[in-house]
Amino acid sequence: MKPRIHASPALSFETVSSSSQNSHLDHVAKSSGICGELAKFDSLPRSAHVRLPVVRGLFGCSSATVWRRVKNKLLPAPKRFGDRVSAWNVGELRDALMNFCRAV
Repeated sequence: MKPRIHASPALSFETVSSSSQNSHLDHVAKSSGICGELAKFDSLPRSAHVRLPVVRGLFGCSSATVWRRVKNKLLPAPKRFGDRVSAWNVGELRDALMNFCRAV
C-alpha cells in the first residue's frame, strides 16, 4: 500500500506506513490531548455515536456553542441514552460537517 503522510503534534510531517497507522493515530491522540474517538472519527461506522467532547473537537467550539447550534438546527440533535447521557450519530455529524464546510 501507498504510505500516508500525517502531521505530528509539532506540525512536522512524517511518513507512516498503513500497518502502523493506527498506532500513530493513538500516539497523536495521547500526545496532543485529543480523545481517541476524535482521532479515529473517519474510521467509525455511520451508525456509531460519539459524546460531546468529540463534537466540540470536530467543530472547534465550546459546549455552549454546540448546544446553541443544535437549538438553531445547525447541528443534529443528539440521541438520549438515559437521563444524563447524550450522543450524536456519526453519520449525521459527517453530513453536518459537509454542510458546514460548504457554508464557509
